[in-house]
Amino acid sequence: MQKLLSHQNTRTEELHLYLPKFKMEATFELSDMLQQLEMKDAFSSQKANFAGIISEKNNQNRLYISKVIHKAFIDVNEEG
Repeated sequence: MQKLLSHQNTRTEELHLYLPKFKMEATFELSDMLQQLEMKDAFSSQKANFAGIISEKNNQNRLYISKVIHKAFIDVNEEG
C-alpha cells in the first residue's frame, strides 16, 4: 500500500481546468461532539484544568471552554 501511495508512481502533467466562480462557507458548532468524545471536564467551570497554559495566580475565574466553532470557506474566482 505504501508503494502505491508514494510519489514514485506519479507523474506531472499540465492541464487546463475550467471551474465556475463560487463561494462556499460552512460553520460547525463542535462543543457537543467534543464532550461526547470525553472532553467533558474542559467544558466545566468547576473541573477544567488548564494549568499547563495559565498560572494558578491568573486562574481565579477558572479557565474553561464554553463553545468550539469551526468555520471554513472557499472562494474560487478568476485568480484562483
